[in-house]
Amino acid sequence: MKVNEKNLIAIANAPNLVVDKEGWLNKKGENSKGFQKRWFVLKGNLLYYFEKRTDKEPAGVVIVEGCTVELSEEDEAYSFNIKFHGPGDRTFVLSAENQELMEEWMKAVTCASYDYMKVMVTELQKQVDELTELERLRKLGFNSVIDGSAQPPVVPTRQRHNPFNLVEREANINVATQKVNKKQNFSSIHNEYGQQIIRERDVWKKNKKSKGSSGTSTISEDVLVVL
Repeated sequence: MKVNEKNLIAIANAPNLVVDKEGWLNKKGENSKGFQKRWFVLKGNLLYYFEKRTDKEPAGVVIVEGCTVELSEEDEAYSFNIKFHGPGDRTFVLSAENQELMEEWMKAVTCASYDYMKVMVTELQKQVDELTELERLRKLGFNSVIDGSAQPPVVPTRQRHNPFNLVEREANINVATQKVNKKQNFSSIHNEYGQQIIRERDVWKKNKKSKGSSGTSTISEDVLVVL
């Protein structure tokens, strides 16, 4: 990335630009194992550091894009890393005076990148769209849907027949067999029609006696067939 040094210095000293956070941090040297105390100023996604608080020209600047902020494994207390991902990219190791300041700086640097701001704007736009849609539904009279008092329709359960269910098939066969046996049982048919024939014979005999025509009748009791 090409950076105009003069523009960076101008931004660092611009009085009209809001300072997001500033304070003393200890910075590990690039080629040394020791930490040096530096004055850090965060403006947008530009993290400046100065040797002295009154310096006009920064000793360096970190553009906090494409990086992650994580706790450091250094022996230095309350240290954290600004780690850039890529071949040859540097990791900046910083440390604060206490736990509270460390967490504040980690949060501030994490929220300073353009990618983070883009995600936040997208999320805020989503919330605005949802509120706009709710307001539109409220104007249309769908208050019950908005308040959650309306109950969704209950879909009745469908009982489907599975032809491959052996238990169900056997149960159906047994029921059908019982129905067939009940309808075609010979004993029940014999008793039913036998009783009907006996009743009709008694009626016939009664009519025969009342008419007194036993010698001229063409129907004989002997020809009555009983099943």
